[in-house]
Amino acid sequence: KSPFFFCDVYFVRRAAAENKLIFPPSFANTVVKEELLMVTAFFRTVLLYFLIIIGLRFMGKRQIGELEPTELVLTMLLSDLASVPMQDFGIPLVNGIVPIVTLLSLSMLLSYGSLRSVRFRTLLCGEPTLIIRSGHILQDAMRRNRLTVDELLEALRGQGISDLQEVKYAVL
Repeated sequence: KSPFFFCDVYFVRRAAAENKLIFPPSFANTVVKEELLMVTAFFRTVLLYFLIIIGLRFMGKRQIGELEPTELVLTMLLSDLASVPMQDFGIPLVNGIVPIVTLLSLSMLLSYGSLRSVRFRTLLCGEPTLIIRSGHILQDAMRRNRLTVDELLEALRGQGISDLQEVKYAVL
């Protein structure tokens, strides 16, 4: 398609209206169909975008690095579910909206459950782990969480701590 597709469509329609069409009418129908598909794709994309933004706003504010594993999985699933109805016009838009709304509702339900129950929160999010106590690294805790000493030291440097002895305790 040319970058001037919409201009081409305008001139095809104008020529068809004036009966000065120099190519078959089937070409004009094809051009109009392609234009409708592009407009449909535009509105589907806008609708799904706002649906996901509103849903993510209900989930709360967090940066990507602060996402719980369930929230990260939800974000990846939402992006995949939203891409299918945007690209495939054979799939009704409702078939894309229903799973997105279902996942967002399930996420909010799980979030509500984790706020109400400590056991449920522990099951869903895990327990905090002490990895430094009085300047000493707890190797067993590091091993259980698959955290290397280099990663730990990098995180400490990011917090402005250069000496391990300065740390009274660190929780992961």
